Amino acid sequence: MDLLNGKEIPVGLRNLSIKIYNHADEQVIHSTPNDRSTGRIAAGTMRFDPLPVVNLQPRQWVHLELTGFENRRLVRWSKVEFVGERQRRGLFEPKTFRKTIAMRPP
Repeated sequence: MDLLNGKEIPVGLRNLSIKIYNHADEQVIHSTPNDRSTGRIAAGTMRFDPLPVVNLQPRQWVHLELTGFENRRLVRWSKVEFVGERQRRGLFEPKTFRKTIAMRPP
């Protein structure tokens, strides 16, 4: 997944999640993504670290490879979203950032 910060100030995203919806727009899976670049073999299986935050530098692209999604109940999915929160400048409430990763027609 590629993200671009088009602003002239750095932006940080936190509370990251992957949300998968069915055709009725009901959320069926909510998963915390893992950073695929941290992969290592532990106890005979591949392990990845969770991705707690993403820091986006001004006017630069960031490429992420994510893993760790549950694959059960994915037969009738319609939309997959990457969701995070960014702090609004000068305000205490975060703003939700959403990026649709994949969509499937009904």
